[in-house]
Amino acid sequence: MAGFGLDTQAQAMNAAARRLEDLVETYYVGTGQFALLPRQAGDPDLWERVVARVEHAEIDVDGQPIRLLPYLGVAAFNGTHARVVDRAVVTASHLAFEARRHGELRPRYHDAGHSRVRQSQRRQLHDATEALASLRNERVVLYFQPILELGDAPVADPHALTGEVLCRLLDERGDIVAPARFMAPLEAAGRGAELDLAVVRALFRLLRKSPAALPHCREIAINLTGQSLASMSFQVELRTLLAGSPLPMSALCFEVTETAAISNTAAASHLLADLRALGCRIAIDDFGTGMQSFARLRELPVDVIKIDGSFVRNVAQLGKDYAVVQASVAVAKAFGAATVAEFVEDEDTEFCLRRLGVQRVQGYLYGAPRPLAEVLADTVAEAAASGR
Repeated sequence: MAGFGLDTQAQAMNAAARRLEDLVETYYVGTGQFALLPRQAGDPDLWERVVARVEHAEIDVDGQPIRLLPYLGVAAFNGTHARVVDRAVVTASHLAFEARRHGELRPRYHDAGHSRVRQSQRRQLHDATEALASLRNERVVLYFQPILELGDAPVADPHALTGEVLCRLLDERGDIVAPARFMAPLEAAGRGAELDLAVVRALFRLLRKSPAALPHCREIAINLTGQSLASMSFQVELRTLLAGSPLPMSALCFEVTETAAISNTAAASHLLADLRALGCRIAIDDFGTGMQSFARLRELPVDVIKIDGSFVRNVAQLGKDYAVVQASVAVAKAFGAATVAEFVEDEDTEFCLRRLGVQRVQGYLYGAPRPLAEVLADTVAEAAASGR
């Protein structure tokens, strides 16, 4: 409920509470959160019915029907001392947020593993704090992984750079922090847009330091999180950064995961259409992992479809993954979009992708991610040595 104004939150919470009043006593404990007490003990299905009541309800807010996704944590307690009750409320709240993190619409009950949950949450909070400190102190290191054409057409510039920018952070000691350590914590903290802006700033700083490499930058892909798609302040800040881009807009490609694009279709369409109007290219990443891939694709401006690596890895076995890649190529052709296969790691996979009509490939078969600063320096040196 945090994405709505206070009046909308209040109306929705009041309506939800009214639907539950015959089952539980309802107490407001914060934005979008209730503490619930059963009216009668001994009902084994109570909490499943509570979730179902809210999940299946269409609540009217100022004449606008809305649906809510409820997440429920359940903790037992004995006694009425304030500390006992507080501990139960805090435990249930942590369990509810853990259920939300995993997308569980069933109640999550307190058990022996809850201490591990609390430790995981504390670690995630610590990682988010460390990551934010790295972003705000510009401790951002960009890596680059090439994307190659599968066709046999001659290349106009053999030193042209086409590939994806990948983000790493440095901790206070100067050690690399891998994305697995900071991506989920930052998004859980609602700071995905801050990460995306930091990457764009770092990219433009690095490119300005390598002016001789700019003519060779054919297409540089930058990832956007789902939170950026829905943020108006992000859009304003991104436009300001793009106005000072050292590269032409045609050399920039913005990648959005399919899940994020589908979850925020209206907002995604608006932002991506604006970027496309500026001359940037748009790629849908991890294509094939969503349940509504093909239906929602027509609502989004798309130039490139990146087929998810989970299908590409086993495509040479000619099974279900082969069929998914084949279907993705057909859909991309229908929408006039280019196709990129991710996680290509062997020649058998490449041969199969070529036969399927995939146009571009990315993976360790062609090159592991390398620091972008090194890639730019090597490109300039190689171009100078060849007289280009």
